[in-house]
Amino acid sequence: MTFVLASVSLENGVIVIDEIENGIYHNNYNIVWDMLYRFNNDNHNQVFATCHSLECLRALGPVADGHEADFCLLRAERKDNDIVIRQVIGEALHAAISGNVEVR
Repeated sequence: MTFVLASVSLENGVIVIDEIENGIYHNNYNIVWDMLYRFNNDNHNQVFATCHSLECLRALGPVADGHEADFCLLRAERKDNDIVIRQVIGEALHAAISGNVEVR
């Protein structure tokens, strides 16, 4: 409910959600992603969500289908002693999720 309230009470804003999968039953991930996309797209908000669950990320696939340009994944990786941020654009993210590629 907090996601919905934040989405509809803000316009042209940024919403940050840490560990989006916490407290959500795994069968409802797709509903949460769909709701977040629809409400925030309507209000021109940008959502940044962290996630550790591959199952939760896979539930994003059907929501991104046809809207790939609206999504991207920022993935933190270790390289030597540094942290590197890799950007996966929406089309590649959708293909990876659909193809069961590890994207976490």
